[in-house]
Amino acid sequence: MGMIQKERIKLLNNRRLASGKYVLYWMQAAQRAEYNHALEYAIRSANKLKKPVLVFFGITASWPEANQRHYYFMLEGLQEVRKDLEAKGIQMVIRRDSPDAGAAEMAKDAALVVVDAGQLRIQKKWRTNAAGQIDCPLYEVETNLIVPVV
Repeated sequence: MGMIQKERIKLLNNRRLASGKYVLYWMQAAQRAEYNHALEYAIRSANKLKKPVLVFFGITASWPEANQRHYYFMLEGLQEVRKDLEAKGIQMVIRRDSPDAGAAEMAKDAALVVVDAGQLRIQKKWRTNAAGQIDCPLYEVETNLIVPVV
């Protein structure tokens, strides 16, 4: 992946870089290890800081209109993503937790956090909630749209 356009990157809080153990990539909307600007931004940031990347995915039981089939399909896909990340030397943590609370908890040991940009109202709410709780920079990187929403 080449250069990541600056229009894709948005700082969601005004925190200072922390001396954390890793760069956290909070995977949300872009459930893939390839062609993922947010993951790439996390990797590049981690390389600059000489820290590993840790990927977090929070599974909520209250996703609007989701049923067992949706969750089964998603979990199968996440297992593939985990394998792809492991091949890159990146660990993935999947927790049954609200995505915002889980990301805030995982961010306690992070130098900075990167999240992909989901456009759904609930995803925006999670990012807003997490931005207020995370004590290191939280960057949102648009990776699902061809032209970033500004």
